[in-house]
Amino acid sequence: MGCKDIKSEVITQLKKEYPNWKSVPRKMKKKIAGKVLKEVVDEYDFKRDITTPTGKLLGIENQIPTKGIITLNKMAQYIEHIHYDRIFKLSSYDRSS
Repeated sequence: MGCKDIKSEVITQLKKEYPNWKSVPRKMKKKIAGKVLKEVVDEYDFKRDITTPTGKLLGIENQIPTKGIITLNKMAQYIEHIHYDRIFKLSSYDRSS
């Protein structure tokens, strides 16, 4: 997740410093993005906890879930229920090898 946090910081910095990013030529974009990435990586502390929200790290903060898709919490509960159900027990044995 550290690399996603770095990417988030780079994007934030580019949006702040270059509001007209779409009109910048491609070769200039590469140079600028490389420079900003180098600066962020040099200053980034890999030992600190990541405080950026998960939605922003994954790039889905503005997405609205489609009807019928369950949340991650409900999916975790569902998986936990499958693994600890007394009636139907799934084995973790890997049969493919």
